[in-house]
Amino acid sequence: FQRRAAGYATYAYYVLFAINFLNYLDRFILTGAANTVAHELNFGIDKVGILSGAFTVFIILSAIPFGLWADRAKRKNVIAVSVAIWSLATGFTALAGNFITLLLSRMVLGIGEGGYSPPSNALLSDYYSRPKRAKILSRLATALFIGLMAGIILGGVAAGLGHGSWRGAFVFT
Repeated sequence: FQRRAAGYATYAYYVLFAINFLNYLDRFILTGAANTVAHELNFGIDKVGILSGAFTVFIILSAIPFGLWADRAKRKNVIAVSVAIWSLATGFTALAGNFITLLLSRMVLGIGEGGYSPPSNALLSDYYSRPKRAKILSRLATALFIGLMAGIILGGVAAGLGHGSWRGAFVFT
């Protein structure tokens, strides 16, 4: 029984690592492609700051309710809902035709991504003993930096491929 529990904890860690990687990958694609997106959708680079700010406000506002929900429900279900929300928002980002639709998709992305972190950290804390918790959570955090780097690179490379090619990066993720 103990071996199976340890195996499931490891499985949960790798799934959450992959989700965390994707969380930051799709969050930072727009950063890499920002100049091209702004040019193609006919808005100034100042509006990129508004997009980033709106995302940040919504991720902050959604983290607390999702955290409360994660304390009362199955954490894996809260994670699944947040991943579904942000996946749809990422897909809608690829379809954005103007600043307003891009803004709305980034706001919804913030809601979905804000719901991921509280239950994922709590879930891993449930599976790992206190002496192992800091190590496993620090390893999980490395997915953040890998995803951030990959998102900026992917966004920049995709944007450089030609008109509208940045949309493919959002479809891919």
